[in-house]
Amino acid sequence: MKRDWFHRSMLVGLILAFASIPLVHSLSGYEVMGKLSEDTYVNDMPMIKRVDLLIQRNRDRANAVRGLLLYHDTSYAREYYHATSEIHRLRNQLQASPDTPGTLLDLLDKNQVWELQIEAVFRSYENGSAEEAIRLAENSTKTTQTLLEDLERVKQELYDHMERDMINTRETATGFRETSLSLALLSSILILVTVVFFLRRSR
Repeated sequence: MKRDWFHRSMLVGLILAFASIPLVHSLSGYEVMGKLSEDTYVNDMPMIKRVDLLIQRNRDRANAVRGLLLYHDTSYAREYYHATSEIHRLRNQLQASPDTPGTLLDLLDKNQVWELQIEAVFRSYENGSAEEAIRLAENSTKTTQTLLEDLERVKQELYDHMERDMINTRETATGFRETSLSLALLSSILILVTVVFFLRRSR
């Protein structure tokens, strides 16, 4: 009799261990899914921040050109060169990164073309040709606006891509949770049926 109860207890223990597998699997899966979401954010945000800073520095540079031509204040020239230095640093980082999308690399080339136009404005101003500098600045205005709009569009695309990845990860986690709970429920039913069966057999 004792041996029978021992065997039954061992069997119930094995069934309990089997039933716990989905729960352990679920917990480990949640940890993996959380890590995936964190990795998506960590990998994508630096790129988005660089593009955002690139937009800001290009705005600073355009404002410095306007300020110099309107007020003839050389402090705007210092602002221009500071912004240009930052843009060069960001451009080098983006061009060196394997994660930089092709659309952004194309815009970096456009940025260099616009930079040449602005440098022509500064050269004309420093050579005493204020009217020529103003004319060149007016001609570059459309390029400036187009460049900033394109950079904003790329930044939004990067945000959208990151959001889609995070949504997909959450949906995968939800499906994983539902599957694990279903398995756990089936295991619980199996335990209940087994216990009832052994209780009836022991009578």
